[in-house]
Amino acid sequence: MKKNIIITGAGRGIGRATALLAASQGNQVYAISRTIDDLKEIENIQPFSVDLTNLEAITSFCKELATRGILIDVLINNAGKLENIPFKETTFDVFESVFKVNVFGLAELTRQLLPMINPKGHVVNISSMGGVQGSSKFPGLAAYSSSKGAVITLTELLAEEFKETGPAFNALAFGAVQTEMLEEAFPGYEAPLSAAEMGSYLLNFAVTGHQFITVRFYQFLLVPLNFTLMIAVFDSIPTTAIPQVELYLSSWEVDVKVVSKRKTKHGDYRKTLSGAHQITINKGSNPYRFLITLIHELAHFVAFQEFGYQIQPHGKEWKMTFQKLMLPLINPTVFPESLLTVIALHFKNPKASSDTDFKLVMELSRFDPVTDKTYVFELEEGTLFSIPDGREFKLGKKRVKRFECEEVSTRKKYIFSPHAEVTVIKILSQNNQNI
Repeated sequence: MKKNIIITGAGRGIGRATALLAASQGNQVYAISRTIDDLKEIENIQPFSVDLTNLEAITSFCKELATRGILIDVLINNAGKLENIPFKETTFDVFESVFKVNVFGLAELTRQLLPMINPKGHVVNISSMGGVQGSSKFPGLAAYSSSKGAVITLTELLAEEFKETGPAFNALAFGAVQTEMLEEAFPGYEAPLSAAEMGSYLLNFAVTGHQFITVRFYQFLLVPLNFTLMIAVFDSIPTTAIPQVELYLSSWEVDVKVVSKRKTKHGDYRKTLSGAHQITINKGSNPYRFLITLIHELAHFVAFQEFGYQIQPHGKEWKMTFQKLMLPLINPTVFPESLLTVIALHFKNPKASSDTDFKLVMELSRFDPVTDKTYVFELEEGTLFSIPDGREFKLGKKRVKRFECEEVSTRKKYIFSPHAEVTVIKILSQNNQNI
């Protein structure tokens, strides 16, 4: 369905790339820029020359749209001003000029457009990694980075204020992107991403992201995540875990794919022949198991990166990394209280497979959907059961922690984990009579 999209800073860089892509997809784009000559003859783009540091110019533009009765579906506040100046030379006027574009103009334009924005619409404010607390900072960007930090805080406040009525608000904090603005501030610097690549991600996120994701702030350190894969992952974990997981996934170049359920494992990490890092996680309906599995596999990737590939896959380096990555997530906003104690005990010395921790498996199973499956440890000796491949077994005696079972057709003995999921066929007494 065609969308009405407003994009500021549409004259060049990410804004222009996003506007061109949006228009090519049949959306109506209202492009705001100081210079609009290059946008005048492009189908589905209506350019407006608006100085975002001028209150009268902003008001005039908003009144023009209001008279047309336009319902805005997406507002992308992309316009920005970047000054690379040593702090001793960053005068009041420099700070004011940067904040006028990056903060004041953004806020005023958004405020005046609010009555025209679809309650189910999306406002996306473009920030920068320089504005994120704890991120790497660069000298000379005192005005720019502090203004982008203000954009993040403003976005979070607006998301809270309008969470019941809409529209949705998100901030995207980009790393370096190859644009004219970057080249002017840092001549000769080559960024890892082009404006077209980031524009493609931005448009996709702006048009559909708010329908699936409820967190209010995203950050991208190196590369934008594949949007489809991101949704698949975020839709599989507790909502409150999304910000931390997104931080992890955007920090490292590793692909995460959600795949059909496999019988032998919950997840897997591998380095492909091409040198890419890939994690696959079984699709499932238990968000807590999915989250633990995801962090388990990420810990493999991080441990190998930090300590080298000569380490044991589940050795002390992996355990330490697993604990470190899980620590911010082990809290009552992510896991139910009944799970917290069990998880805390498990991560004192995490096992190579969470399935070997009986208490953890059983507590996690409480959050699985109801099925006709039963755990081996729940059966009485002599019970006949089947496994997913159709083979039938009779439950025997417990051998320490596992159960000895006999395959009905071959009479061969097999050892079963107590929490293996099976389907009961019939319960037999000791003399093999039906009960």
